[in-house]
Amino acid sequence: MSATATTRREPALPAEHRRAVGAMVRAARVARGLSMGAVGDHIGTSSVMIHHVESGRSRMPRARIPVIAELLGLEPQAFERPSLAAQDDDEADLLAAFRHLREDERRALLELVRP
Repeated sequence: MSATATTRREPALPAEHRRAVGAMVRAARVARGLSMGAVGDHIGTSSVMIHHVESGRSRMPRARIPVIAELLGLEPQAFERPSLAAQDDDEADLLAAFRHLREDERRALLELVRP
C-alpha cells in the first residue's frame, strides 16, 4: 500500500450494540414488508450485508446509514447510539409499530403504559 493510499476502518462496536441495531433494522424492514434483497438493492449493497447487519455480525457502513434510515423510517442516530436502538426483537418490533402510529394513537398508548 502506498503512502497516499490508506484504508480507514471504523472502530468496532460492542456486540450488544450491533445486535440491538440489527434487531431494529430487521423489525423496521419487516414492518415495511421489504425483503433483505430489496433493502440491499435500494441502498447499494447485497442482501448478505443486510443479513450480517441484522444478525449483529457487521455494522452498517456509515455512508449508507442516511439512505437505509430514510427507507426504514428510522432515526440515523439510532445506528450510532445504543440508547436509541432496541435491545431485542420484541422491543424492536414495538418501536417499529409505535413509529407508524398516528399522534393520537401514540398518546393513547403512552397513557396506558405510563405509571
